[in-house]
Amino acid sequence: MTNGDVYRFRQLLKGVEVIDIASFGSAISPEYLINLLSEASWNGFSSTKYGFIASSLPGAGWCGGFNTLITSRNVDWVIGGFFGTVERINTCIENNSIEVHNIPQGVASMLLTQENRSLQTSIGRGTFLDPDSRGTLINANYSGRLSVSKRVDNKIEYRLPNSDLILVRGSGLTETGSIVIETDPIDLDIERCIRSAKARGAKVVVQAPNTIISNPTVTCSPDLFDGVFVPPKGLHQIGYFPPRYHQRTHNLTRTCDASYRISEGLRERIELDEELIVGIGLPVPAINHLRQSHSIMPFKAFVESGMTGQILYDGDGFGLCSNGKSALSQREIFQKIWDGDIDHAVLGAGEIDANRNIHVAQLGRKFFGVGGFVDISQSVKKLTFCHRKKAEADNLSDISYKYDPSQDVRFITG
Repeated sequence: MTNGDVYRFRQLLKGVEVIDIASFGSAISPEYLINLLSEASWNGFSSTKYGFIASSLPGAGWCGGFNTLITSRNVDWVIGGFFGTVERINTCIENNSIEVHNIPQGVASMLLTQENRSLQTSIGRGTFLDPDSRGTLINANYSGRLSVSKRVDNKIEYRLPNSDLILVRGSGLTETGSIVIETDPIDLDIERCIRSAKARGAKVVVQAPNTIISNPTVTCSPDLFDGVFVPPKGLHQIGYFPPRYHQRTHNLTRTCDASYRISEGLRERIELDEELIVGIGLPVPAINHLRQSHSIMPFKAFVESGMTGQILYDGDGFGLCSNGKSALSQREIFQKIWDGDIDHAVLGAGEIDANRNIHVAQLGRKFFGVGGFVDISQSVKKLTFCHRKKAEADNLSDISYKYDPSQDVRFITG
């Protein structure tokens, strides 16, 4: 991090109150820009606080990504779909130090890519996110509440505050100096995010390595950006993976007995040539085991990043695949889900009650957020929920999925 970059970023922060982050959990993060923001916002006495919006907040355990901004006291409020890689968010929720709103990740992906940041949809209706229930505010006793959603007839209207600044990543440069927009390995619809931001009058900053790329997929003129920053290699990584992920293929996924038992149940459940959407948790290793041991039953498995590939990355690497490709952008995969064009969803199940309702946003005292679970479970007609043996709750106070007898629902216990 250079003093010149910090100074340039400090100038860009003038007049900024709300910031969008184009990210995907621990897999994709504009890490250099986040570090510059943290450094440049210090005024000699305290850090300036901002509101942040992201479909999936970037993080890496207790350090990196959005954790950096929390540690530096840069966060006034946050709206996001998934918080699972941001460990420090739970401390903030417990002590009410920042205002935290959770919305479905697909809804967030749509809103971040369009100029009008308002959307009416049935996604979230009947869940804890419904304004008729708990609503999007997680720390409900927090004062100074944002208005993020409201009921409109039989739908929910989600509305994001307009942002003043958007942080994005590029892959490099063309020989003529254009910025190559990052679409590989995950296409986060960054070009859409940029153009919608510029239409609203927001500033756009990009971190892009000083690397020449031939035959790029998407490029933008540098004139479209208010700031272009060349990141150090260590702050422009693709994915947050333990070193073991890069050593042997079989280390890409868990080998626990529960996942093997679930894979056997899925073998009878999955039909030939189905298109699956696979959720985080036990479904990932179970699908990997099934694909490796039953090659005579081909199927196509997507994750909510829009990627498909040979082996789905487990744990912190969720969203990426071994030998994978970005078959669909994040906006496109959620649109495909909403349209009912996915045959079968294989999802984890956190808490389950006697009425077959499920809650996944919080396990114990740790809040993860719903991610894409609500978008998927309310849109796909064939659902398989995978979980370890556990006691059922009598009645869940918060529900991420309300059992719908019109869907083809099966529970598989590992």
